[in-house]
Amino acid sequence: MGGSTMSRVMLAALVVAAAALGASPAQAATTVVCHLQGTTTRLNPLPQVQGGSGWMDIDGPSSCSWDGAPPVAGYMTMHGTYSNISCMLTGSWTGTLYVNAGGRAAGAYYTVNFVGGAGVLRTTGGTVGGGNFNIRPADTNSITFGGVPADCVSKLAGIGAVAFQA
Repeated sequence: MGGSTMSRVMLAALVVAAAALGASPAQAATTVVCHLQGTTTRLNPLPQVQGGSGWMDIDGPSSCSWDGAPPVAGYMTMHGTYSNISCMLTGSWTGTLYVNAGGRAAGAYYTVNFVGGAGVLRTTGGTVGGGNFNIRPADTNSITFGGVPADCVSKLAGIGAVAFQA
């Protein structure tokens, strides 16, 4: 399956999952289902081969469905902290996710746990939802000390999908 087809399959699966969240009129919650894609705009400090933590931002295009309506194009931003176990591909991110699509905006607190670049995204802080967010190196850093890489990656690319109630 190509990346575009896989993204549509993930988005469709999350639309079905979001329907199961079922916001009742008494709750007046908005169900948001989004395809997310982006690259890091900040990794500070740059992740080491093993261990460490810091700040990260990732931005890029999104497409979101609001309360089951057809998806509309937009933009997403994830801000937060990272805890690195190995080259940023195994570890965790914690922060805030913002989406803006079709003139509407929503946000949620999140945690993503990664193993080998495959991430499970959970919304936190009282927001019901979750999804996936997978990362890969978009650029390698060539800094070495004594022939040993000092930093693992200087840029990451990510893709995933999330459903949550805002």
